[in-house]
Amino acid sequence: MRYNARGYQQRWWDTAQRAVARQLLPLVDWTQQNTRPDDVIASDGDPLLHLYTGRQVVPSARWAVETYPAAADTQTRLADLRELLATYNPRYLLLSNNKSPSAAATAVLRDGPQLRLQMLTTLSGGGAVFAAVPDATRE
Repeated sequence: MRYNARGYQQRWWDTAQRAVARQLLPLVDWTQQNTRPDDVIASDGDPLLHLYTGRQVVPSARWAVETYPAAADTQTRLADLRELLATYNPRYLLLSNNKSPSAAATAVLRDGPQLRLQMLTTLSGGGAVFAAVPDATRE
């Protein structure tokens, strides 16, 4: 009975939702302040970002059944992110934290020999914003 009373007092039923909101709201704030309505954005918070900003948002990682139950390795994530950037040509990539599925791939594309992402800023909660550098070979 005490356990249930404590859970009710502390609103345990929405703990997960509050944690997700704390993680993703900095992405929403940055997007509203720094992007145009017609910008395409890639993000690990794509549904919420679209819902609250109205921007066109694509996922920053591909979710494939073959990667379960283990997470995809960095090379797979890198290939997926390269394909996403080439296919959807987002202007920005927003990640909610450094544990995002695309975090390791962004480091390679940011620091590698063929730069494809330029880090713009970090966000509260550990998130980051990258500008996608257009692929010169496609123009």
